[in-house]
Amino acid sequence: MPWYEYECKVCEHITIVERKFKERHDPVKCEECESETELIISKDGGFALIGGCWGKDGYRGRGGS
Repeated sequence: MPWYEYECKVCEHITIVERKFKERHDPVKCEECESETELIISKDGGFALIGGCWGKDGYRGRGGS
């Protein structure tokens, strides 16, 4: 499941939640002050390929070449 970031409208604390895509707009309360949050686009967004078949420049296949 993807992770989503929500920013508090009051204290600006970032809350990170793992949830289904269809649940991304469901209400989330701030972990710090229990106020309303809004879904934000991650400032540190990235994409990581993790596992034995991924090379630093892309897919290597099973042979590792």
